Amino acid sequence: MTIGQAIRKMREEKGYSRNELAEELDIWKNTIDAWENDRRYPSLFLLMCVADVFGCTLDELVGRTTTPK
Repeated sequence: MTIGQAIRKMREEKGYSRNELAEELDIWKNTIDAWENDRRYPSLFLLMCVADVFGCTLDELVGRTTTPK
């Protein structure tokens, strides 16, 4: 699963539209579209902001389920 796919999945699970998420983050809706379609990637700062909006960790946000050894 890509970062974009993970953001879309979490956004839909949390019940946010792209517009609502963009407003929460104070960014353009087109930016969310670009992330979710893997045309661009969010900065680490914005990933942390997205995780805060969704009330999850970065690992949960990007679909990471195992801990590296």
